[in-house]
Amino acid sequence: MEPESVLDGLGSEWETSKITIKPYPVCQLSHASLDALSQLLGEIPDLAMIEAIDFDIPNESIPVVCEPNSSKIRPRSAYEAKFSLAWTAAVLLVDGLVDISSFVDLDRSEVRDLASRVHYRGYDCGTVPANAPGRVTVSFREGTRLTAETPASRGGPNDPLTDSQLKKKFFDNCGPEVADPDAIADGILGLKEVQDLTNILVHTTIPEKR
Repeated sequence: MEPESVLDGLGSEWETSKITIKPYPVCQLSHASLDALSQLLGEIPDLAMIEAIDFDIPNESIPVVCEPNSSKIRPRSAYEAKFSLAWTAAVLLVDGLVDISSFVDLDRSEVRDLASRVHYRGYDCGTVPANAPGRVTVSFREGTRLTAETPASRGGPNDPLTDSQLKKKFFDNCGPEVADPDAIADGILGLKEVQDLTNILVHTTIPEKR
C-alpha cells in the first residue's frame, strides 16, 4: 500500500459517518427481517390468530439464524437467543420491541409458542447477506395474510437511526455506574460545536472502586 493512499482524504473524509449502528442487540443477519416484521405490529390485533410467520432469508444466513430449529425456538442462553430469528421475531411481536432486556427471561411460553410458528424460505440474494432485503408474510387462521418488505436493515449511512433512537440504545446499554447518561449523549451528539472535551470526560469517568 502506498503511503498516499493512507493519507488520501485525511481531514475531509470521515469514515465514522459510514458506521452502521445496530438498532437491535441481535445478529445483523436478522435485522432486515425484524425491520420488515415491525411494519406489521400495528396491524395484528391478536397474536393467537397467527397461523405462520414466513421469512425470505438469504441462503447464507440460514445456518446462522435459522438452524438448528430446536435451539432457535428454545435458546439455551441469551447469546444463543440473539442468533435466533424465530425467537427474536416472536419477542418483537409479543413486546413490540427487542432490546437488551429481551434476553433476561428465556422461559416465556408465549414467545416459544410464537417462535414455533416462524418459518423461512432460502433464496440467493446476490449480495452480502447483511445488506439483503427483509421480507415477511404473516398468515392468519381465517385465511388472510399480511406482507411487508424493507430494502435493507436500518442503522447504516443510507438509513441512519434518528438521534432519539440512538439515545434510547445508548441509555439501554448504560450501566448503573453512569450517573448522567443524558449529559454524555448530548455532549457526543454535539461534538461538532464542542471546543473542549473536559465536560464530556467528567461525565464518562467511572469512579474507582475502593
